[in-house]
Amino acid sequence: MKKILEETRSGNIRLAKRLRSLGAAFHQNSELSAQEAAYNVLSILMSKASEQCIFLPTGPPKERSRMLLSEARLRALAESDPSSTNIHVAGLLEHYEQRPRQMEDTTLSQFAAWYDFSKSKRSININEVLDDDQPRENDIVNSNPYLKLMEHSGFIKRRTLPKVIRFRKFNVIQNELHYFREMVMLYLPWRDEKNDLVNCEETFRANIEFINRSRKEFDDEVLEREMRNAGEGHEERVDNQDYDQQRPNHHEFQRYVLQDGGGQAEDFGEYEPAPYVERFTALGRASDKDFLDVIPSLNDEQRDFVTDVVFYFKHSPKEPIYYVLPNTCYFI
Repeated sequence: MKKILEETRSGNIRLAKRLRSLGAAFHQNSELSAQEAAYNVLSILMSKASEQCIFLPTGPPKERSRMLLSEARLRALAESDPSSTNIHVAGLLEHYEQRPRQMEDTTLSQFAAWYDFSKSKRSININEVLDDDQPRENDIVNSNPYLKLMEHSGFIKRRTLPKVIRFRKFNVIQNELHYFREMVMLYLPWRDEKNDLVNCEETFRANIEFINRSRKEFDDEVLEREMRNAGEGHEERVDNQDYDQQRPNHHEFQRYVLQDGGGQAEDFGEYEPAPYVERFTALGRASDKDFLDVIPSLNDEQRDFVTDVVFYFKHSPKEPIYYVLPNTCYFI
C-alpha cells in the first residue's frame, strides 16, 4: 500500500485513478478464506441487511447536497424552458410533494419509511396503476400496490417492512428554529416546503398532540419512554406488601431490585432527541419475582457482585463498571 501510494504521488495521476490503484492493491493483497473467495467469484453478496435505512434531509435547503441533471437533460431544458430553475434531480422531498391526493394525510416520515420510488415500471399493467385523478375510499394500499405520483413524475409502492429513517435531530436548546422546523417537517403533512414550512414554532405548538402521536412510530426516545411507562404500570400492580409477608427471607434484598427511572416530560421545551446509537436485541427482562427467587441461591461472593452492580446502576448509570475476577478483567 505504501509503495503504491508513493508511486501515485510521484506521477501526474488523477485522484480517481489513484484511489482505484490503492483499492486494487488492497484487494489483491488481502487474505481470503475459501468460502469468501467462492462468494466473490460467484458474485454472491457477502452480507445483506434485513432492514434498509434512508436519510431524510431535514436541514436548511442551503445546506443540502443535490445532484445536477445530466448534461443532455440540461441542454434540452435550456431549449424548452430557458427560465426554468429545476436543474436538480428530484429527490425524496420532491416525491413527497408530488404524492397522490389520497395520501394527503401522510407525513414525510411515513412516506420515507413505507414507500419506494420508481421512475418507471415496465412490468406493471397500466390498469393496475391508481391514477391521482381517480380518488378511492379506504386505505390506498388495499386495492392496488402501485401509486402514480402527480405530474407523471413516477410511481411509488408500499413496502412490506418499513425502512429505518435517519435525520439531523437538532437540539431544541442549541438550534431552536431548526428543531421546530424539523418536527413539523417530519411529523405533520405538508405539500409545499416554501409555503407550508413557515412559522414552524407556532405550527408546532398548535399541533403538538398530533406530532407526539406521529413520533411514537419512529422516535427511539419516545418508544423507550413508552416501554418504561408500561413497565412501571405493570410493577405498580404487584402487591409488594403481601409478597414480603409470604417471603420474609427476601426482604433484605428488595432494596437492590432495579427500578426504571421516570419518563421525561412530554413538553417540547424539556425534550431533547436521543442521538443515534447502535442497538442490539436484549434478552428478556426477568420479573421481580424471578429476581427475588434467585437471590437466596447465591453465595456470598455472588451476592456482593449483584449488590455492587445494582448500586452502580442506581447511582452512576452512565459510568462504566470494571469488575475484576481471578486472572481476568471484565468491562461491563
